[in-house]
Amino acid sequence: MRGGLDCARPGAQLHADHDRRSQQELSHRALLRTFGYAIHCRALTIGANNVDFHHVTVGHALVVELHGAILRVQLRRYPEQLARRQANAAYLEQALSEVSGITTLRQDARVTSNAYHVLFLQYHADVFGGAARERFLAAMHAEGINGIHSGYSLPVYRQPVMRAQNFGLTTPPLFSGAYPQIPDYNRVAWPATDRACDTEALWVRQNMLLGERQDMDDIVAAIVKIQSHCDELQE
Repeated sequence: MRGGLDCARPGAQLHADHDRRSQQELSHRALLRTFGYAIHCRALTIGANNVDFHHVTVGHALVVELHGAILRVQLRRYPEQLARRQANAAYLEQALSEVSGITTLRQDARVTSNAYHVLFLQYHADVFGGAARERFLAAMHAEGINGIHSGYSLPVYRQPVMRAQNFGLTTPPLFSGAYPQIPDYNRVAWPATDRACDTEALWVRQNMLLGERQDMDDIVAAIVKIQSHCDELQE
């Protein structure tokens, strides 16, 4: 594991003359603008190919004009890509419903459109001979399925920024007036969340869902094959 590589999200460095412009003027200058929160993170390299990010401070960031211009072009592709992801996700979930050991998540009935940035699955080690999730993923990679991974190694409430005093800010956050009893995340625990991050969650990346129907079949076939040879996962 290697730590200590500090990085800032794109757009985190605001223009020096930001304070001299109104938000209306900025909106006229920017093609697209968005706000985010965790703009300072620490990159951790875990294993050979897995990179994770732990948020250590918070703030807000604007997408600069160059990023907005790129996003504006990319958004033209969004409708077709969304439809493809949704179709492949539905097909994959249906196919996996007939495979033991992998559970798909129930979608809330109020959801009208799911972007499927990530398709979440639940891994049940006992059905795979007790093999840890990482062994299962290594076997999937050996079968040529590289777009599935374990996701974030820390849940939100265990992120350093959530456990730091004032969430890493020098003064209490603005919402502290409305919520005077801010939870102390050093004193809470959510076992189900911990299990998801530590041992159970599988993420199917959105680019996997942009593949062909055969790609979905390959994912299912790899899982079935690994399950039928799960005794070899212990070797």
